[in-house]
Amino acid sequence: MASKQDEILSHLQMGFTITPAVAAQDYNCFCLAAVISKIEKKGHIVYRRVIDGTKSKEYSFTPFSE
Repeated sequence: MASKQDEILSHLQMGFTITPAVAAQDYNCFCLAAVISKIEKKGHIVYRRVIDGTKSKEYSFTPFSE
């Protein structure tokens, strides 16, 4: 069985973005920021942006176009 970190890494590698809500619903992960930090420590570049109207962030392996 893959770890939450592996599942979220795979999600990002497939080109999807991820938010705390998606991480909680799809991967039962309630501390996405910690998982993202671990992924970055493995050498991956993770882009982030604040979701409009919230304090939550959205994460991606590709830069966001603003």
